[in-house]
Amino acid sequence: MHLLRISIALIVVLTSVGLAQAEDHSFELRGPGGRIVGSMLVSLSDVATLSTTIDGLPLKALNTSYYARQTTNEYRSEKANELGPRREIFIGLERGSVLDVRIKPASEMTKFSYPAAVIEQVISPVDAILKAMTLDFCGSSNIIYDGRRIVDLVMNDLQDTRDGDLTCTGEYRVRLGPGHGLLLNLRSFPVTAHFNQATQRADDFETQVFGFHLTAVRTNQDQ
Repeated sequence: MHLLRISIALIVVLTSVGLAQAEDHSFELRGPGGRIVGSMLVSLSDVATLSTTIDGLPLKALNTSYYARQTTNEYRSEKANELGPRREIFIGLERGSVLDVRIKPASEMTKFSYPAAVIEQVISPVDAILKAMTLDFCGSSNIIYDGRRIVDLVMNDLQDTRDGDLTCTGEYRVRLGPGHGLLLNLRSFPVTAHFNQATQRADDFETQVFGFHLTAVRTNQDQ
């Protein structure tokens, strides 16, 4: 999930972003030198799903498989990393308020893995990725909750800066809770999103992590 949040990273409920119809968004994840290091698929229908695999980075702590699904009131995710335990997370939500949090194994819980620890209205990582697919991402301020940490994802206003396409920049920053990448403790990184002016959808995302230039590049250009 790190790159999906990066690109995030890399991330508004399905109806609120105006994507009620069935649609898929597929991306290649590319590392240093443009080498393919993984993939990301966002599938939108009655249930929004997000699947990412990162398996080609030299830092094994960032090589991860992640699957999540989001309905109006539930977020569920499964994450695996060869250096850490398999993790399952359930979050019950109502209009941005956290009602329930369950994590397996219990050893993966943090002091923010309880509803009482989340006093603000939040969105899930899947909600954040759905928003990142649209121009609503630019100029937005998002508070993301994944069951273990609270993250600020703040994007600057849209700019027309790249061959007539649209670009915005911002930052992903862990405000409360552990960083990403196990002992690497990654807590912040820049985010750049590029949008196709004709389709008004995201074409690619960029970031820098520990000196690595990482991108997520759309592969289903025909949709």
